Formats: sequence, C-alpha cells, structure tokens
Amino acid sequence: MGNCSSSHRCTIAAEGNLGNAAPCRRWLRSLGALICCVFFAPLCGADSAANGATLEKIGSGSLTWFGLQLYQAEYWESPHNCSQRRLKITYARSIPARKLVLSTAEQWQHLGMSDSGVYRPWLNQLMSIWPDIEPGDHLAVTVDDDGSAYFEGVDGFLGTISDPGFGPAFLAIWLHPDTSEPDLRSKLLSDRDSGCELPQLKQFGTVTLPPQG
Repeated sequence: MGNCSSSHRCTIAAEGNLGNAAPCRRWLRSLGALICCVFFAPLCGADSAANGATLEKIGSGSLTWFGLQLYQAEYWESPHNCSQRRLKITYARSIPARKLVLSTAEQWQHLGMSDSGVYRPWLNQLMSIWPDIEPGDHLAVTVDDDGSAYFEGVDGFLGTISDPGFGPAFLAIWLHPDTSEPDLRSKLLSDRDSGCELPQLKQFGTVTLPPQG
C-alpha cells in the first residue's frame, strides 16, 4: 500500500552519522514504497485481512462535518469468493471509546434496528475492545462470511466478536442503502463489480448503551 513518490536525500556526516535523520527516514520509506511498486505492483492496491488473505480495495471516502474532516474510510472485499470484507477508519480527531460505541448504537437506531436484548452484548464487547482514539489512529474490522468480526488498531489485534449477526450489522452502518451517509457509501462502493451480496440487516427493538464502567 505504498505511495510511489520521489525519494528524499539522505546525507551522511563525515564521522559516519546520519546528518539529518528525519529526511533519511522519509527516504527509506520512499525507497521501500518504490520497491513495492516495482517488484510487487499487483499488490500495491491490495490489503491483508486478519488471516493474511489478500483483499481488493473497492473504494474510499471521507466523512466531514461543517467542513471539518472526521475520518477517512476504506473498504475491501475478497476478489474471488466473497469470503471476507474489510473496513478501515482513520480518524482525524480525538474520540473517546464510549462516544464511538454511542455513535454505533445511534447508527443502528437510524437503520431501524431495535431489540436491545439482541445486541446489548455487542455494545458491551465494543466497550471492552475499542480504545480511545487520537488523531491519526485507525480502527479496522475484517468480517468473515460466517459474520464474525476481527478488530485491529494502531497497536495490532484488538479483539473478536463471533456472533454471526454482528459483522453484517456493523458493516451496514456504512454499506446499507439506508445509511445516514449515502455519499460516503457511494464512494466506498464506487469500483465494486465483485457481485458479492452486500450485508443484510435484521430488524431489532430499541438500542440501549451499556452502563459506563
């Protein structure tokens, strides 16, 4: 997933030390990206799922609020068998974990999902899995064809929710036709021609946020 940009100059001082460490690190990153794009070009637009499977990027887009960017979203699918989907959110602002969970509950309410007894456990699990977010942090979820979901963050694996209803319901926040952000949905699905069936929603009762711990 490198960017094939021009390299930076890396200067070496006479005594053998790096004269400017930051440009050197940028140059090394650019060199790595160049190697990726030259020798592994078919993979430069791909991403890896939780189990190492290669997924194809379908689309991406930003969510803004009164001109301020809140996050950048990217969506991938398995290229051949539709067995996995992946959504990555990179945040531009600090957000407490509890607020993320509250927003998730509100989006499910928007989609008409209701029975708190069904997915209150999901909200409790999210409260224990998700960290507080700082600018530049990301959360990524990989959903298997059995509906189980694997979350990753900047420090790696965060946790799993194995309930088969959770994965489709979570992706539906962005991908369902009745999403609160139809423009973002269009961008996420812009290059989609896989024929994979989009996540299906069940109808539930009222979403209740778990008590603050």
